[in-house]
Amino acid sequence: MKALRFSVAAAAALALALPASVSAAENSVVANSGTQIKFFGDARLRGTINSMGDSFVDDETAKFDTRLRFGMHAKTESGVEAYYRLRIFNTDVSGENFDDRADKGGSGLGIHPEEGAWVKAPLMENATLQFGMVVDDWGTSFSPGYGYNVPLADMSYTLSDDMTIGLEIVKNEERKGAFGVMGGENDHTTITPWIAGKSGDLNYGVRFSLENDNNATTGGSDTSDTHIAAFVTGKVNGIDLAAELHTMSGDSYDDDPMGIFVQGLMPLDDQLTVGAALAVTMNGYESSKYFAPTALIGTVNPTGIVDFGGDFKDWKDDDGDKMPSTTGDGTDMAIVIPVIYKMSDTMSIDAKLAHLTVLDGDESLTELDLGVSARLSQDVSYRAVMAYGMPSMSGEDDILTLHHAISVRF
Repeated sequence: MKALRFSVAAAAALALALPASVSAAENSVVANSGTQIKFFGDARLRGTINSMGDSFVDDETAKFDTRLRFGMHAKTESGVEAYYRLRIFNTDVSGENFDDRADKGGSGLGIHPEEGAWVKAPLMENATLQFGMVVDDWGTSFSPGYGYNVPLADMSYTLSDDMTIGLEIVKNEERKGAFGVMGGENDHTTITPWIAGKSGDLNYGVRFSLENDNNATTGGSDTSDTHIAAFVTGKVNGIDLAAELHTMSGDSYDDDPMGIFVQGLMPLDDQLTVGAALAVTMNGYESSKYFAPTALIGTVNPTGIVDFGGDFKDWKDDDGDKMPSTTGDGTDMAIVIPVIYKMSDTMSIDAKLAHLTVLDGDESLTELDLGVSARLSQDVSYRAVMAYGMPSMSGEDDILTLHHAISVRF
């Protein structure tokens, strides 16, 4: 192993050594009118140290960031709800931005009022309208847009206790990608009818998105695309199941991207749980950064090096040239075998063995994760992970990643 990559998240008292996530107390106020108002917030300080030889662009880096979030959630007696959350972000130790690797533009103060701002109101019996900036949590994190804020208007109608239908409309001049990922410069409209329900111990949902991208403002031609997604979660014969199928087609794609994800976890007894997960992407499908089946897959993790189906854009071959993208006509596949052992009511250990194939199976990455989770008290928890990655790419070094975090709520 020619080099090691270390990632260590930090807390205020141990800068660049231990991360902390501090959540402020939530306070509820009931006004004379019966309106319930809840104020909440949290603060986080985090740091990372990386060392990765010649394979990565960032050979030696030290990063540190802070995050503050404040919010309010109000609900009236008539059922009208209003939600608002403001995020204040600053990083200035290394001069590099590192807030889940989502924010761009370098270090400094960033205020993000779009962190969450929506209103929900009953229209009639069984019908509800929600509009504003809403976090997309539909289905599983395997969806490309999962976890991102979506500017939308969504009308839903409850058919029964077990089934709801709805229509979602997204229109934004700064949007690209599936289901509301921000970042483009085109007039982009998405209309999505959807259905969600429950059958026994299973939850399910299907949605059909029609996307129209007006590229006239950028000198391009208009495009029309279709996205179909379906998910199932819940229990089957004692197995915790999560599955999703996502397909894309239309003018924006030379080939139709598709992603498939299936995961099952089965408790063998009160202490031991085993499982298996399979994820496949074809023709350029790329999952959300929040899809993190291992420590190295999913850049929402400080230890993540690539999003599933994404581009190993920092990796180089023996000649110093960047490795080709794992998207396009290639197929990526990940197989993950997790094992979880509950040592007590407050502590558990886990292990994951994973194999990721890229570039139509010509290259691969094998990974072993070892982790421990502990609840130190009712409001304090600790998590540590060590991951060892062995890439088959020519000229790539093995990877050793160490990450630990402490979270405090009060």
